[in-house]
Amino acid sequence: MTPPADRSRVIWGVLAGLAALAVLAFPITGVGVLAIASFTGCFIECGETYPWRGVMWTVAGALMLAVPFLVGGLVARVRLRRLWPWAIVPTLVLAAAAAFAQRAI
Repeated sequence: MTPPADRSRVIWGVLAGLAALAVLAFPITGVGVLAIASFTGCFIECGETYPWRGVMWTVAGALMLAVPFLVGGLVARVRLRRLWPWAIVPTLVLAAAAAFAQRAI
């Protein structure tokens, strides 16, 4: 059984992570739109594609997506040794998806 102090830290960590996600939701969405526009070349009208810009925007969005995990973990006082995979994995998955999307488009 975990002590009440540990449970409250976890609850505050989850709430802080959700608050950080709420704050970053609009910028992450904007970066996602820029990534798609760079990959396809179409935003309002179609033009030249810029796949490496799409990769850049995707990596930027992935890094922003990792911030709520880090904030929640730090507020919950999770050791960084256990926390970093939860922040790095979404970044690597989205970066790999961007690299794959560049080849597919």
